[in-house]
Amino acid sequence: MRSGFKNSLVAGAALLTWGAAVPLNAQGQGALVIQGGTLIDGLGGAPLPNSVIVIQGNRITAVGSAAQVQIPADARVVNAAGKWIIPGLIDGKSNYYWEYGEANLVWGVTSSMVSGARNDVGIAERDAILHGAFTGPRLYQTMISVAGPGADGKADNDFQPGMGTQIFRNAEEVKQAVAKYVAAGADFITFNDGNAPQEYYALGAAEAHRLGKHVAFRAVGPITRARGAAAIGADVLIHDGDIEIELAKDGRAPGGDAWADMDPAKVPEMIKHLLDHGTALHPELIAGGGRFAKSAAQIREEVLHMFDDPAVRAYMPDFRVTTLMGKVALPEATMTPAQRANATQGFRNHAAFLAQFVKAGGKMVVATDCPQGAPGLGVHQEMLMFREDVGLPAMQVIQAATKWTADAFGIKDIGSIEVGKLADIDILDADPLADINNTKKINAVVFDGKMIDHAYHAWYRSPFGKSAGNGGNPVIPEIAWARALKQATAGGGGRGGAGIQNPVQAPTPGVESLFPYEAIQGSPDTKVTIKGFNYVQRSQVFVDNIPVPTRVVSRTEIEATVPANILARAGRFEVMVKNPAPLATPEWGGSSNAANLLVPFSFTTQYSKNTL
Repeated sequence: MRSGFKNSLVAGAALLTWGAAVPLNAQGQGALVIQGGTLIDGLGGAPLPNSVIVIQGNRITAVGSAAQVQIPADARVVNAAGKWIIPGLIDGKSNYYWEYGEANLVWGVTSSMVSGARNDVGIAERDAILHGAFTGPRLYQTMISVAGPGADGKADNDFQPGMGTQIFRNAEEVKQAVAKYVAAGADFITFNDGNAPQEYYALGAAEAHRLGKHVAFRAVGPITRARGAAAIGADVLIHDGDIEIELAKDGRAPGGDAWADMDPAKVPEMIKHLLDHGTALHPELIAGGGRFAKSAAQIREEVLHMFDDPAVRAYMPDFRVTTLMGKVALPEATMTPAQRANATQGFRNHAAFLAQFVKAGGKMVVATDCPQGAPGLGVHQEMLMFREDVGLPAMQVIQAATKWTADAFGIKDIGSIEVGKLADIDILDADPLADINNTKKINAVVFDGKMIDHAYHAWYRSPFGKSAGNGGNPVIPEIAWARALKQATAGGGGRGGAGIQNPVQAPTPGVESLFPYEAIQGSPDTKVTIKGFNYVQRSQVFVDNIPVPTRVVSRTEIEATVPANILARAGRFEVMVKNPAPLATPEWGGSSNAANLLVPFSFTTQYSKNTL
């Protein structure tokens, strides 16, 4: 079975370049026209055979039957006869990393909701993709997510610039933060936990809606969960807002799978509450339940072979692959029989609840929770689970991966094939209404109005460097190392005496802050201040491994000038301090931990500008 399945993937990969797929009349220089395919537009109506879609620039300007729509003169015409056309798919929750960009497009996922907040790096990456600086899906960023301060209001806020989650102490602070994030470019707002009463989040949700942004709420308690999140206006509940805790039988013992202890009597009232507040659900079945799905064996095989292409393995970190392999490990290998029985029952109860919710008029969002689900492929796997395990009609499954997701996040430009919408379109070789697996049979992808080469390339990279962790992209990613060094070197201030030292043996330097921590591409020579410890007279600052003019102000502060020739390039550059040999602390080395200087492309107009 495995070899046959692998061969089918290889055969599919052969179609990933549009030039070998649908015929294109390359003579025209005007509009792009997709002609002759059966259109499933995302709105839920009957498919339209022999359709015509006209694209001018990156927008759809006409949609209809061949008898209704006139093809503009000098158009480039794609012959889609015998094909099916759907909107570009959307991943409703991605903790996005740059190395997932090609995988999304290979699988026809043209948009991604990044609720795993990536701060200004996310904004820079979003805008770079849209300006063609590198390849990836359309990214919708949450900027920074809000976390609660705990029941006593004293949870430790270890936020530093660049990080993805920040704690505030009261509702007014949350409201102010929401306004600041929107001004800095956030596409939607995320509340990252439920570690505060619902009143704590209410002003922030109201402010987001006033500013035209929707709210995604990861309401996983321990104080606020689904009911309270819906009540204050959350538009979509990530992880279903831990709704299973509120649906569990009274007196349930802690531990195990709460879905397995669902009380059916509590379901109707909860569904009514969600519907009354217009709250969509975000179950991420593939992230936690793929092993228990009806198609678990297929899902496992797909993940095992996703990275067979050597081009993607050229840049995909091994730990990303290992993480995904672990998510599809056989339950028999990782769980006791009792645990498997409990988890299986929980999965079935969860699916039954979702079916009842949608039947009553509720909306669900397809989401992978990458890296819990496979980038791109995981969207199709979640769709398969919506069809087979939840029991949604194929048309609604497609909507859950397109229009329903766009609506839940308040994004008006995507999610359906309509006049005025952005031209993100998948052309399929087989009918997805006959078999939802056919969404994987991608013949061609139109992204932002262009036919794209949606294949893997060994050279693929982001200009913004190594992957972020789930904490965002901190300016000082190795702050724990710096703190340990400071403690190990007696406070990091040097050994006795006043002024800046010029010791025979220099200590290892450490960096604790950098300001400014971003400068737009094309900036002139820019002074930055580095604060830390163990600086000596001959300390030298390096930016992107290039020595730059350095002035040591004190044992704990340095001024450096980043030359314009470095700032002429967009990217994320390491800033380090090196002390001269011989070293007093050779076990720590002669170089500091690195700070990250972000240089967004010059076209990036919305970002924090060193204010967050």
